[in-house]
Amino acid sequence: SPESVKHLLKSEKTLWHYVKLGRHSAFSDVPSNHSEKANYYKPLFKQGATIVPRNFYFIDVIQDVPDLNDRIMYVETSRAILEDAKMPWKKFILGGRIYSDFLFRTALAKNIMPFGLIRPPLVVLPIIINKHRQIEVLTSMELFRKAQADTSDWFEDAEDLWDANKTERSENMSFSDRLDFQKGMTAQNLQDRYIVIYTASAKDANAVVIDRKETDKTFIAESKTYWFSTNNLKEAYYLTSFLNSNCANQIIKAFQTTGLFGPRDIHKRILEVYLPRYDAKNAEHKLLAQIGKSCEEKVGSLISNIGKDYNIGQLRMQVRNLLSGELKEIDKALEKML
Repeated sequence: SPESVKHLLKSEKTLWHYVKLGRHSAFSDVPSNHSEKANYYKPLFKQGATIVPRNFYFIDVIQDVPDLNDRIMYVETSRAILEDAKMPWKKFILGGRIYSDFLFRTALAKNIMPFGLIRPPLVVLPIIINKHRQIEVLTSMELFRKAQADTSDWFEDAEDLWDANKTERSENMSFSDRLDFQKGMTAQNLQDRYIVIYTASAKDANAVVIDRKETDKTFIAESKTYWFSTNNLKEAYYLTSFLNSNCANQIIKAFQTTGLFGPRDIHKRILEVYLPRYDAKNAEHKLLAQIGKSCEEKVGSLISNIGKDYNIGQLRMQVRNLLSGELKEIDKALEKML
């Protein structure tokens, strides 16, 4: 009865505040005092490509090769991906020979921590990069016509499995259409050197700068991340300082959906928090970029000592503890701006 458990309950008075963030509103126990100006970068960040069902794309190379350049190799559906796969896709394991020019790097949420990227997985994709550095998605038949018989066979199998098992919701969507849903693949900018990505879902946003010249294969952003590209490295660090900050992440807490383990979905909510365009003459902007670079270097040293088995949630907490001083400096600079 209610009386029997009354002694186990406790109550406390809470003052709730009506707060707004862009078009969103919520009740929060923390008053809102941030700027309501628009974030310059909100329209410039795009969601990555829907590289799903993942069984068809995420792979393990199962032969010893000296590198991933200009060679035919035998690959199989990634075992790590199968652990998280859903039915009916979970039962499909592809294996075959592919040409290494169709291998790319990507990142899911579990590969991203504040200022760091860990073990970005390999994906095989039916795409080519034309002379203008634009992405073109090909069918298995188009691959065959380009004398890519091995890779064509892989994607012919994937296309057949897709057509036989796709849901009613995707009934009118071809295999290629799914991969390039809402231009998530072909709209990616490969011309700029640096790409900033952050997690679409997590308790806090986790963001990192990727230097395209430092990756062994071209990096393609996946739909579990949002991306922005630039040729200005300082601008990229400025953005990761903002996106990883406690300040910006605390502002969006009242507006995040809540799961079993607390706030989770981020998507573009963090880009509702005001941030002006990077200005190399602005002292606060330069400071944020400088701290972002320093944080990346610290996290890079940590990543180099991490084994194959890791818990991304624990790693993120470890990183935030490691960077507690820097994150306080970032918050101090942002609070002046926000």
